[in-house]
Amino acid sequence: MTRYKVRWSQEAARDLDHVLEWYFQEAGMSVANKVYSRIKEQTESLATFPERARPGREKGTREYVLSRVPYIAVMEVQGEEVWILNLLHMKKKFPQSKK
Repeated sequence: MTRYKVRWSQEAARDLDHVLEWYFQEAGMSVANKVYSRIKEQTESLATFPERARPGREKGTREYVLSRVPYIAVMEVQGEEVWILNLLHMKKKFPQSKK
């Protein structure tokens, strides 16, 4: 069985930073740490079976609905790597219109 390497794009890393900053400001460090752990644990689990994520709304992507947090990890598989492209709040409209 192939074990994929999970990588985060710069944009996805910024998304995660914004999410954690919001939780830190609204609920404190303890909650922000729990949210971080949940997001990282679940996205790292894609290393063993990334195909379980649903087909994405953008061609070539997949969307992994995270449990116990209101976020979707938009991802794509490239060779033996799973790239997390964005971290979206479930209420956010996606895809956004092109420039």
